Amino acid sequence: MRYLFLTGVILCLAVTSAQAADVSLTATLTIDSIMFKGDIIDNISAGSKGTAELEDSVKTYSKEIALQPDCVKSGYSIFCEGKLYKFDAASNAKIEEFLKKPDSSLQVTAMVKKRNGELSLVSIENREQ
Repeated sequence: MRYLFLTGVILCLAVTSAQAADVSLTATLTIDSIMFKGDIIDNISAGSKGTAELEDSVKTYSKEIALQPDCVKSGYSIFCEGKLYKFDAASNAKIEEFLKKPDSSLQVTAMVKKRNGELSLVSIENREQ
């Protein structure tokens, strides 16, 4: 009888541990998207500017500049909270498509995933002012 009871307890603990592991795995898989609220700028215009220079640049930067062929070719970054984050190639195409919409803005909210030091765009929309 004692052997049967101990086997039952061990079985319950094993099931509980497996369920807890599944919960933490699920949380890890669903929390990999990050929200950025910032300003889109092409990589040529961002250049090697410091934080203060970038803060000034994004204030006068326009969609017309962002959509010039050389700027499109250079790719895009988002300037957020004093830092510049580059997008990957697939994201650059999505950002170009977004910027071509008449009602789009350079001030955006972007859901991204970080991959290999670059951002992979999940979604992008105009940032509420």
